[in-house]
Amino acid sequence: LALQAYSRNMKPSETNLISFALLLNRLALGALFVLAGVRKLLPTEAASIIDKMNGFAGFVAGQAPMPEIMGKAYGYALPWVEILAGVLLTIGLLSRLSAVLIGLMLLSFIIAMGPEWWPEQGPAFSKNFILLTLCLLIATLGSGKIAVKPEGPIK
Repeated sequence: LALQAYSRNMKPSETNLISFALLLNRLALGALFVLAGVRKLLPTEAASIIDKMNGFAGFVAGQAPMPEIMGKAYGYALPWVEILAGVLLTIGLLSRLSAVLIGLMLLSFIIAMGPEWWPEQGPAFSKNFILLTLCLLIATLGSGKIAVKPEGPIK
């Protein structure tokens, strides 16, 4: 409710600035996930797409804190979901849903990495926490005015 009252009292230039900021957030987060998904699938001289998918799914199954069959299924689906959610977020179509989906992927990465984000174990702070805040911002405010299907704040 406070967000609604705030947005009603904003000047057009302020709403344009927020829409531009949301666009930049969507482009950065969406592109990151599209590129991450494509990178997992790009064939090399040594490995075809199928080899890359099998290798990645096997890696996830070996690292994920879940039964192997679920880990493999997650590993096979992840690149495709990253690409789809990233594209939808980038163009501003189903932005809230895409942001929530990307946020859930980020949470799964945080859980799978375990204590890596703890200062004594790894870097001072995981970038996934920062990316998660972008997801929360977009899921809350929508895509802004600059999108295939503009979405305003949750009402």
